[in-house]
Formats: sequence, C-alpha cells, structure tokens
Amino acid sequence: MTNVSNQKKFNRSAYMGAVNRIAHRIRKVRGGNWSEALKSAHAMLRNNKATLVTFSKVSGEQTTRVVCFEWTAFVEPKGSGRPRPAGLRIAADLSKVAAGEYPVISFYENRVLSSEAL
Repeated sequence: MTNVSNQKKFNRSAYMGAVNRIAHRIRKVRGGNWSEALKSAHAMLRNNKATLVTFSKVSGEQTTRVVCFEWTAFVEPKGSGRPRPAGLRIAADLSKVAAGEYPVISFYENRVLSSEAL
C-alpha cells in the first residue's frame, strides 16, 4: 500500500484556473458557447504536459500563463541554431495554441515567481 501523504496532491483550483484561462481565450477568438470552450480546454490540458507559470515581464508587469515546454510539438523550430542565453525558457502558450495564434513565448527563469505542473 502506498503512502498518500508522500504523493503530490492534485491541485484542483490551479487546474480549473488553467481550464478557465484557455476556455476564455477560445471563446474570445472563436465565439461559441461556454460549454464547448470548456470541453476544448479540458481536452487541451489532458493531451499536453501543462504548467501554470507566473512570471514578471521586463516591464515589471506580472503575468500568468498556461504553458507547455514541449513547444516543438506546435511549431517547427527555425533559426540559426545558435545557443540561447543562459536561463532563457521557451514554451508554447496553450491559450494561444487554442486560439490558433503563434504560440511561442520566452521568459527568463530568474523572473519566474511560481510554477506548478498541472
């Protein structure tokens, strides 16, 4: 028998917050009803390794995004192949994926205020 207290507990509040963020973006871009937007958002989170990340932008503004660090699943990599700066994280914003927009965002690890896997 496994000890439940040693296992990471599912944070329903964070998960539902992520679902609502994605569903709101879907509804804003595509229209439709809330129920269909929620279904699409749940499917997106079920099919991807999502993380809820809160970070501060260069301007000092704080923002929270639902991201997937496996961004190459959504966009084909291009560029010169030069190494990226130390501490720079590249991810796909799942709200932008759902909206059909270019999803790649980047942020520095030292600007991350909180991060929670969903």
